[in-house]
Amino acid sequence: MISLGSSDAPVVAGVDPHGTTPWQLWARLVGLLPPKEDTAAMAWGRRLERLVVERIAEEVRAESIQDGYTLARDERPWQRATPDALLYLERGEPWLAEAKALRGQVPEEPMLAWLVQCQHQLMVWPDFRGVALGAFGALDFRMWRITPHADLQRALLGREEAFLRLVETETPPPVEAADNAWLAKAYPLSDTLRTVRLGAEALEWDAERQAGKEQEKSGKTRADAAEANLKFAMQDARAATLPDGTTYTWAPTKRHGYTVEESIVRTLRRKGTKNGAQD
Repeated sequence: MISLGSSDAPVVAGVDPHGTTPWQLWARLVGLLPPKEDTAAMAWGRRLERLVVERIAEEVRAESIQDGYTLARDERPWQRATPDALLYLERGEPWLAEAKALRGQVPEEPMLAWLVQCQHQLMVWPDFRGVALGAFGALDFRMWRITPHADLQRALLGREEAFLRLVETETPPPVEAADNAWLAKAYPLSDTLRTVRLGAEALEWDAERQAGKEQEKSGKTRADAAEANLKFAMQDARAATLPDGTTYTWAPTKRHGYTVEESIVRTLRRKGTKNGAQD
């Protein structure tokens, strides 16, 4: 059964801090893309989460801590959530715990993605008073108490239900610029006998693509010219300092040889009309 967890909620809402788009999540759920691979950073984050949970428990003076587990609503079995821990405060007051281990500084206010995630959890765990959200990074810790927000939950539930219908009907959401590289992974092979005729909106996509490529070309030309002037002014000097204190270095660096394994990739190329530009 297809389900949406609290980590999926920011993606569906379009506020995922890691850049995952609704189309990428949809493609994974319908089987076009493989599940997200675990990284070393994710593994270390999970190890640190337990320490963050313990710090959260100290902050709220929890009398007991229980490990979190996956729960789904009876009326919405597709909606699930797995809090990092269950905290029981004075007189057994129940709170969820959500721990974040960050690479850098902890923000002064919780990220929007975290708030969305917490509201999703509270929809699945409505008997809990709120989420004790703690974040640790750069040897700093902050904690916030997130309570249910009816308007945000209503809006989020609508987005999740609409997204679920797209998955169930295999109707893709609109793609974004961040999806460009992922499309080749979703459709790695091509049918050499099939040609599709696109609609009028494709003319706008074509015009935008050409305009973007021209801007990129123009920008690279300006950057190359500026770099050439800097190098010419430096000549055989190893470093140079600009009037505002900016420093450039131009020193030899060793390039390591390597071999790229042979592979097949799909490349989008443009063949224009008779007098049009081509890639």
